[in-house]
Amino acid sequence: MIGKTILHYKILEKLGEGGMGVVYKAEDTKLDRTVAIKFLPHHISASSEERERLVVEAKAAASLNHPNIATIYSIETSEDSEAGRETFIVMEYIHGKELKQRIESGLLTINEALDIAIKIGEGLQAAHEKDIVHRDIKSDNIMLTSKGQIKIMDFGLAKIKGTSKLTQAGSTVGTTAYMSPEQAQGEEVDRRSDIFSFGVVLYEMLTSRLPFQGEHQAAIIYSIVNEDPQPIARFNDKVSEDLERILLKVLAKDKEERYQHADDILADLRKEKKKLEYASSGYIKALAPVAGARPGAWPYSATIRPIVAPVSAEKDAITRSPKNKKALKIIIPTALVVLLLIVFFIINPFKSRGTADQTPETPKNSLAVMYFENIPDP
Repeated sequence: MIGKTILHYKILEKLGEGGMGVVYKAEDTKLDRTVAIKFLPHHISASSEERERLVVEAKAAASLNHPNIATIYSIETSEDSEAGRETFIVMEYIHGKELKQRIESGLLTINEALDIAIKIGEGLQAAHEKDIVHRDIKSDNIMLTSKGQIKIMDFGLAKIKGTSKLTQAGSTVGTTAYMSPEQAQGEEVDRRSDIFSFGVVLYEMLTSRLPFQGEHQAAIIYSIVNEDPQPIARFNDKVSEDLERILLKVLAKDKEERYQHADDILADLRKEKKKLEYASSGYIKALAPVAGARPGAWPYSATIRPIVAPVSAEKDAITRSPKNKKALKIIIPTALVVLLLIVFFIINPFKSRGTADQTPETPKNSLAVMYFENIPDP
């Protein structure tokens, strides 16, 4: 395939391969730009029904215009190319690496994981607002660009898998590990399934491991449906209790107990990120429950107080205290009097001279001559 030209796309190199086809880097000779081309499996290319569904989904995904979602340019079918009849999707080519690769290279910091998670959540929110469900959110489908951007790949493509049977048969074990319980059991999925998969990615970023594991696909599905993930603190002691609470909610087995909308989890993640920023700059948030908080929303109000007050702030606090003000009114004059007395006795010791039989006295208009030696003339 490499080096061949299909329509006006010259295939340059192979980028990857998965259950939903092979991806190549290509040159669009008509528009003189680099693109990514995803050739779909032949069972889809050969089926007119699957091709029609693919066109509908590709159109929906192409309508998404968001900085955190890879752009779909077109869907093409080659009739008389050297490779035979091929159906493929032309997408934005992203120079960077998969989030999976970044996770495997070393544990992300909490701040870095939150940054990435918020950007993924923003992309999901934009898609869900247009009733587009990804159905295959995983770290392999998220690209980190060389400029630090986040791009969600393959929006809309998972839908063309159709029934649950096709979903499971066309997925790798890695994809299975990201499925929601309802998706793993072949039930109808909606945006809450994407939110669960997003939670799996967040857990993976914070621990460098997947929350649901098994030796084979059936074991993984059993774990997703029946088992709770290991406490995240076991693998990362820097994760706060609030962030662990967010993870427990996003990975809830019952979709009714899960976050219902991407903007709900985004609100919590942004608050968690602000807490980190305050903590790193010497501030923390004091959290208090708010009565009547909306379900799924952050149920706390926040005030900010310094962890360590500067010296000037301590002085101001002492000055402002009513009790301290009264004490200062007594302490300062007393200290001044004592200081003056000490100075007086050092400079004028003769004014309090006396004998054993006399009390000390200081007669008026007197002159005290201290010990001296008359040298050399007596």
